Amino acid sequence: MTKLIKDQQELVTWVREQGGKLDLAVAFWGKGASKELGLHDRAQPSRILLELSQGGSSPDEVKQLMKLPNVEVKTLDRLHAKAYIGEKEMIVGSANASAGGLGIVGRESVHWTELGVKVAEEGPLHEAKSWFDAAWIRGRRITKTMLDAAQRLINERNSKLLPSNPGGLSILQAVKQDPDVWKDARIWVVVATRNLGLEGQKLLEEARAFNSTPAIYAYESWPDIPRAATLISLTKYENEKVELDDPPTFRTPEEKQPGKIQLVFPEKIPGYTIGTISEWRPLVERAEMTYTGWIKHGGISLRIHEFVRRYG
Repeated sequence: MTKLIKDQQELVTWVREQGGKLDLAVAFWGKGASKELGLHDRAQPSRILLELSQGGSSPDEVKQLMKLPNVEVKTLDRLHAKAYIGEKEMIVGSANASAGGLGIVGRESVHWTELGVKVAEEGPLHEAKSWFDAAWIRGRRITKTMLDAAQRLINERNSKLLPSNPGGLSILQAVKQDPDVWKDARIWVVVATRNLGLEGQKLLEEARAFNSTPAIYAYESWPDIPRAATLISLTKYENEKVELDDPPTFRTPEEKQPGKIQLVFPEKIPGYTIGTISEWRPLVERAEMTYTGWIKHGGISLRIHEFVRRYG
């Protein structure tokens, strides 16, 4: 028997009702999918093959899958299948194991319109099981390194998906309107109270000399500088006014930089101006007066939504 599956909840119900072994070759997994599919309650063994390298699966959800009893999880690069294979029938279609794909109420403002086919014929089912077995052999066990890399990719992607700006606001004005909208943006406000020392200046000159891109700048003694992030850079040197750097915004590399200096590269924030120094100065002055670590840390570094929430 072959049947079209037009309702995502029919797929969810089907998975929950499978009493035997279950093989899922489903590329992308979103938060809450394992619970919605009833995988937490399954007593029979399940194998899950997913795609982790492209940032389409939630690392937190993958961790939940890996903790489940009777569940084995692997990743296969470039997997794009959506096959839910039971012992006696299967559903193959378009739905990922995500809030939109599964139609989880309250988790997506817009659910995707999905379509699948439920198949019970022995021939196609046998072929699908053989295909899954071969793909499973090619898959890899998931490591912490893989999960961390996926999270970095997602963070970088989220930082570029900034809210639209039809009113032409500066980024500071936009964040003031609704800080919560910006909580996932990988944008930091950085205020430095000290310039590079002689050793730092020498190391920066060497980096510029050996790099084909001359537009390189640096911070000093900041080994935990945010990676794959955008920095809005200001200075407040002793007995001087607050100033925006020139250029005022930088991106940081994905790699750790544990040395004496940490290199950064000029990069604009798409769709937004930085605003004027008169907009920024009152916030920085409040930070200087109230942040207890100002002197110890040589200034302050905070994600932009938190900086605005505290000092705006």
